[in-house]
Amino acid sequence: QLRTGFNNLWDVDKHYKRKEYLLFPYLEKHLITGPPKVMWGKHDEIRSLLKNASEALASPISTAEEM
Repeated sequence: QLRTGFNNLWDVDKHYKRKEYLLFPYLEKHLITGPPKVMWGKHDEIRSLLKNASEALASPISTAEEM
């Protein structure tokens, strides 16, 4: 049940992709480059954290310290 709920967090990736493919190019076209760079970095950071947590949940032995 925990893994199922956790997998739902990956839906945030769909939201990020929409922003990255629709909003960011529009902003950059109008020479607004700072905010997209910051948001892109945050998206990558969160994806990395989700990936690490997902791998920890998938391992046969997960302790609270590892998470």
